[in-house]
Parts: sequence; structure tokens; C-alpha cells
Amino acid sequence: MMNMETKVYQFPHKKKRHSKFGVWIIITCIFLLIFYLVNTDIFIVKNIEVTGNYYLSEKDIISLAGISPGQNIFTINLDKIRTNLLENPHIKDIKIRRSLPNSIIIDIDERNVVAAVPYSGVYLQIDEDGVVIEVSKEYQDSSMPILSGLKVKNFYVGKKLDLENISEFNKSLAILKGLKENKMEDLISEVRILDGSISLISSTGLMIDFNVEKNIDYRLSFLKSVLLDLSSKNYKEGHIIVDDVGNIIYRPNQ
Repeated sequence: MMNMETKVYQFPHKKKRHSKFGVWIIITCIFLLIFYLVNTDIFIVKNIEVTGNYYLSEKDIISLAGISPGQNIFTINLDKIRTNLLENPHIKDIKIRRSLPNSIIIDIDERNVVAAVPYSGVYLQIDEDGVVIEVSKEYQDSSMPILSGLKVKNFYVGKKLDLENISEFNKSLAILKGLKENKMEDLISEVRILDGSISLISSTGLMIDFNVEKNIDYRLSFLKSVLLDLSSKNYKEGHIIVDDVGNIIYRPNQ
């Protein structure tokens, strides 16, 4: 008699087959959605909003951006617009975004001119970072201080000045930034670098020794009050010393 072992027979399951038809349906729907978004009039750009601009007009910025009328908002290359705009030396940075359904928002951070640097018969207009924004043949804006005494090796519009006396230049930039923040551009006509020292010349002709290393903004705000006081008393000539301790000394011309 044969020994029989217990054997279990499993019921065969039907193999699941992926529905190619279902996949094609999904792909087709995606393409139809993309086609609709690209071609519908709802997403045609109708409004371009520009903020933060002062020197450049809205028309200039839109032209520089290269946005054509009738473009679909989803086909606009924001990175390319950013690249186009940053080629202009007046623009320091930008933020750009889509605002559905039909608007593009461009927020501009412009470079502000803080001084004019005389060089080889022209004036290099620079911002607070030392970047050359424009080159002019004449000194055009009397409310913009002149920065003299720089040893310029070379320059390119849109780039920082190439100099020998970099340390004095950086100190001068801090002073120029402070002048702008304290609204003193009309009080100071020149920032002068000479033999490693920095002097300011007031719009009335006062000579000011300003070899300050720290708290420049505070020292300038204090100097502003002194200059206004001297002006009210009709003191237009003399010598002022601003020391690093915090004192301001005025000596009239002998």
C-alpha cells in the first residue's frame, strides 16, 4: 500500500494586467490641460506691475524685460526676464513672479548714485557698493558729492571700480552711505582722499577732517547738527575736526 503525503493545491489567481488604455487616458488628459492653459485667453498677460523703480521708468523696465504683448503667462521665462533686467547697471536686484490669471509682478531694487568720481576727463557715477552706474562728461548734479583722490586702475560700467587704494575707498563708501542716510548730500560737496586720510568739504567751503573708524552714521548726524548751527550763524569758512572719541572741534580761519 502506497503512503500518500498531504499536498495543498492553491487556487490560481488571475494575473493583473496594467491597462494601457487607462495610462493613455491620463497622458491625453495632461496634454489637453497643458494645451488649454497655453492657448486660453484667460492666461494672456494683460497687466505688468512694476514697483521699486525710481530712475528707470515703468516703460523702460517692461521694454528691458522683453515681455511681448499677448504672451501666455505660463510660457514666459522668468529667469530670462531677470537676466535681461540685470544687464542694466541701474538695477541691483529684482524679484519677479506670476500673479494668476494674467499679471506679472516685477519688484526692482535700483542702485542709488552716491558720488561722482573724476577720472580722465569724465565723471564715474558710483553707488554705495562702488559699482559704476553711468559715465558722464560733466558734473551734472551738484547735490551729489564728488569723491576725489582715488587711484583708479580701470573701470567697467556695471562693475566695481578697479583701484589701488582700496582701503580708503571702502572707508569713503561708508561715509557716502552715511551722508545719504542722514540726508547730508546738500551739505557736503566733496569727499577727499589724500595721503591715506579722508576729509570732507562742506558746500560752504568748510574743511572737515573725518578720520573716523567707528559709529560713522552717528558722527555724521552729529556733524550735520554742527554744520546747520554754523550756517545759521553765517560761519562759512574754517576748519572742523571730527575725532574718533566723539568730539567735533571748529576753528575759524585766522
